[in-house]
This record gives sequence, C-alpha cells and structure tokens, in this order.
Amino acid sequence: MKRRQLCVGDVDEPIAKRTRLQLSKQPLMVRLGILPSGPLHMLFVKLDATTRLSLANASIKLKTEYDDFMLQEYKCFIHHQRSIVNSDVPLPPIISEVLDDAVGLYLSDGYIPSFVSVLPQLFDNRHEVATVSKMQNFLYDFYKKLEEDFTPRRPFQNAAENLQLQQLRLNNLITLLTLLRKFRGFRGIKGEKNLMHWQLGIQVGGIYFSERIKTIDNDADKLIDLTSHLAELLVCDMCGTSYNNLFRSVPERYDIGVHQNNPHTCLELKFSILGTERLYDLIDNVIAGQFEISEVKDWTTMAFSIRLNIKSRRDRKAIAKYWQICILPLNPKLK
Repeated sequence: MKRRQLCVGDVDEPIAKRTRLQLSKQPLMVRLGILPSGPLHMLFVKLDATTRLSLANASIKLKTEYDDFMLQEYKCFIHHQRSIVNSDVPLPPIISEVLDDAVGLYLSDGYIPSFVSVLPQLFDNRHEVATVSKMQNFLYDFYKKLEEDFTPRRPFQNAAENLQLQQLRLNNLITLLTLLRKFRGFRGIKGEKNLMHWQLGIQVGGIYFSERIKTIDNDADKLIDLTSHLAELLVCDMCGTSYNNLFRSVPERYDIGVHQNNPHTCLELKFSILGTERLYDLIDNVIAGQFEISEVKDWTTMAFSIRLNIKSRRDRKAIAKYWQICILPLNPKLK
C-alpha cells in the first residue's frame, strides 16, 4: 500500500517544514521585508550602493529601513571625521561641524529621504576622510534635491503647497544665517522696522563672493550656489592661517575667496523682510546663536517675503554690483 504524499497545509505536517514551503513561494524582496531592522542593516552593509538602492526601492518597508541605515552611516561618518586629529590642518573635524550646520535643520524637520538620496555623493563608506570639494558638491546636490522634491511645478498652487514652500524657504534662510554667523568676521547690523517691514544688514569680513558673469536667473539656484559655497568658505575660514588668501574661481560664474588679513575684504548682505514680529524674533535668535530647532516647527501659517541683496568688496573697491536673490515672494508663483 502506497503512502499518501503530504501536502502543504496537512494537519500532521511539521510546522517548520510548512513555514519553509510557504516562504519559498514568496518573492525574495517580500521575504527580506519580513526581516527585522538588525539583519536588514547587516545585509545593507554587505551590498554595493547600486544593489542596496535597488533593494530599497522594492517596498515601502525596505525604503524606510534603507533611509534609517543610511542616516546611521552618515552619523558614523561624522563621528569618524571628529576622531581625526591633525594639529597642522584640522580639516575633517571642521568639515563635520560645517556639515552639521548646513544640514541639521533639514534632518530634524523630516527631509531625510531627500538627504539620503544624495548621500552617496558625500562618501562611499563611513571610514572615508572628508574633503571640502566633496562637501560642497554634496550640499549643492542636497539643496537641489530639496527644490525638486518640495517646490510645486504646477501653474497654480494650493494652500498646502504654499505652506510647504514657506517652510522650506524658512529653513533655507535659517541655514544661511547659521553659516554666516560662524565666520570670524561676522557682524550683524539691525535695521529699522517699519510696520511689518524690516531691513537687516550683515557684514562678513575677510571673505568675498561675487558673480563674474550672470548666467543664472532662477532665484532658487542662486540661493543654492550661495549657501553651498559659503559652507566651503566657512571651512577655510575656520581653518585659520593654513587657508589664508584662498582664491578660487568657479568657472564662468563666481569669484570667491578668503582674505582674512585684508581689512578691506568683506561680504555685505542686506535682507528685506516682510513678516510678523514672531519672524523677526526668530531671526534675532538665529543671529544671536540662541536658536532652538523647535521654534521653526509648524508656525509658517502667515505669509512673509524675503529678498536679499549682496555686494562684495575685495581690497578697497567693490568687485561687483549688487546681485539679488528673492528667497520668497509674498505671494509665491511659479515663473
């Protein structure tokens, strides 16, 4: 008499065998998604960047785990930079500090997927040594990605999109001011307030930043260039004498540099701000170094506008006319 073949689901089949058979019929990506965070992160470590990203895009669960893994890798990378001590040129620790100032607000405000998507531009593995050029290129790509992800592209915006844009622009402004106030030659000049209108002047001695040829009309792109290159100049400024008299020409676009020993070299910024008293208080706190990230959360329900005029001096003469950036118009509309 022949023995009956056991089928999946028979009561007398061993549970472990039944589980294996059921799992074997599931797609690999689905089975990986069942794994807890620890084993998944160990798997990500073993994979190259391309395979890792393909795996992450297979499901929402895997993408969430991938974002968390990459954020942990970034934190390890930053910790590694801080552990590198070189008395001659303490570059990696300074880069890590500038990076924190340049991206910290965005991370705390939930822009992690955009951040993670460009993180491979900064490092391949957590044990790399950071460079100024990689940092600047990464920041440019990150700010550009934020524009792609959070700036509406439709002719007409709804209220939610306007608030989303305002929140991003407020983060842009605070990040810019945070970087500026770290320069040694920083000097804030409080302007006059007229009803809801405020003129704020800032001077940064020892650095210059000017347009060589006007090649960009888009205000968002100008702001991205300004912020990412200011981060680059800040690293040089914080390094001190090892980076005095730095001069760099960005092809066909800007002249930027650090001349710490020249009293006539300076960058002048004039902000024209239309908003509430609460916005002014927030900016005051940022300039004074008393800013708390929690102050930015969910408060941009009132319309505001910010325009910026920039002029640079190298030696005794201005090297360029004012160039303007509209950080946020009062009624945002796409051009």
